[in-house]
Amino acid sequence: ATRLKLEGELRRAVEAPGGIDQLRLLFDPLVSLRDRNTVGMEALVAWQHREHGLLRAADFVPLAEETGLMSPVGHWVLREACQTARRVNHARPDDPLAMSVNLSGHELSHPDIVTRITKEIARAEIDPTRLWLEITETAFVFSPSIRSTLWRLRDLGVRLVVDDFGTGYSSLTSIRELPVEVVKIDKSFVGGLGRRTKDERIVSTVVDLARSLDMLTIAEGIETDHQADALLELGCELGQGYLFGAAPPEATRAYGGQRAPVGG
Repeated sequence: ATRLKLEGELRRAVEAPGGIDQLRLLFDPLVSLRDRNTVGMEALVAWQHREHGLLRAADFVPLAEETGLMSPVGHWVLREACQTARRVNHARPDDPLAMSVNLSGHELSHPDIVTRITKEIARAEIDPTRLWLEITETAFVFSPSIRSTLWRLRDLGVRLVVDDFGTGYSSLTSIRELPVEVVKIDKSFVGGLGRRTKDERIVSTVVDLARSLDMLTIAEGIETDHQADALLELGCELGQGYLFGAAPPEATRAYGGQRAPVGG
């Protein structure tokens, strides 16, 4: 009953006349491990639920995917992220940041996804290379149509990121055939640095193979200076996690009570 209630509430929130008004974006800084400067942000969707407060993506995105609501939610996230990138980089023209957005397998399978992304880049007037799209391994490994979509997105100029690498079915040798430029090392391996030799070996292997394929590596879930230093020593270029604090203030401007229309 609780799940059915939540589904109904999410559907009403997403399909509200005039647009979505309960979703929010949270921003996780993407940092250079060498100098600790912020080089980008990951946009994370949240739901400002009227009863339960702020719900993170893990609390409702699976439900959105199961019920066909991920397309409008994903479109809203893409539009808001692109507009935020425009605002942030307008405030820092000499040091622009990348904006990273998660794309689910459902979204990648949408026939109009490339057109939709092209429109939002043009609408926001941002450099396509500043938009990074994160895709989990399982979203593309067994789907020829999604692989074709990835190549079309790469031709558009955006950068493609394999998220949570090491937790799915692929390997770096299999994704070398895809237009992937960035590999994100899952936080489960980062958390074991300094405690589990196997995790350190896995991270080292991923970084070395990524470098041999001209790919960048991002480590997620960094919580301590020790982890950040260990990753840098292993050759990892970028990182994100609680250690690095909040995103730039231009990115965290409140939405207030304004609705965010989804169509177009």
